[in-house]
Amino acid sequence: LSQQISSLEDDIKTTESKITQTTDQISAAKTEIDNLDGQVKQKTAELNELKKKINASLVEIYRFSSRSGWELILSSGNLGESSNQVKYVEAIQIQVKSMYNKLLDIKEDLDREKAEQEAKKEELDNLKQRQEEYKKGSEYQVSQKDKLKNMTEQQKQEYDALARKLQGEIANISNEIYSERLRQSGGSSWQLGGGGSGYPFGCGSIDPWK
Repeated sequence: LSQQISSLEDDIKTTESKITQTTDQISAAKTEIDNLDGQVKQKTAELNELKKKINASLVEIYRFSSRSGWELILSSGNLGESSNQVKYVEAIQIQVKSMYNKLLDIKEDLDREKAEQEAKKEELDNLKQRQEEYKKGSEYQVSQKDKLKNMTEQQKQEYDALARKLQGEIANISNEIYSERLRQSGGSSWQLGGGGSGYPFGCGSIDPWK
């Protein structure tokens, strides 16, 4: 019985270690989700601001492009000023193209960060579920240990007797399995002992547990 209690105590320590490890992983996942959330908000603000600038530039281009060359000359008063206005429109067009490319890059980053955030949230949910399973397992292990510790002397004797009986039954079943396999193999490579994983017999190459 003391062996079973000691084994349960080892299991409890292992489970508690897993709970601590999972708690740290949950904390790290939450921090990363918060960081990604901040990045997503920043990229969204940059994207909206860039859209406003592009729209304003497009309005400016439309305002100039809707006027004919004669209108530009007449409104400017001389050819030099008219030429400057044309160059101004061309500069705005180049700026719009640059801003549009930047917009695409920001949108790509934003989509990637959103996907990372969703994946991290899914990981967090899985970690929380795993932690709950560990906690339930720990509670069960503690309750089993307490039950064993609180057994009366008579109950301890009955428990030990039952354990020995089960071990004997397992050994008998193992013997029957190996005897049948020996019979099927024609009696070759049979030896007592040497079986792995609790099996009392080994029989050469026909024993996959050896």
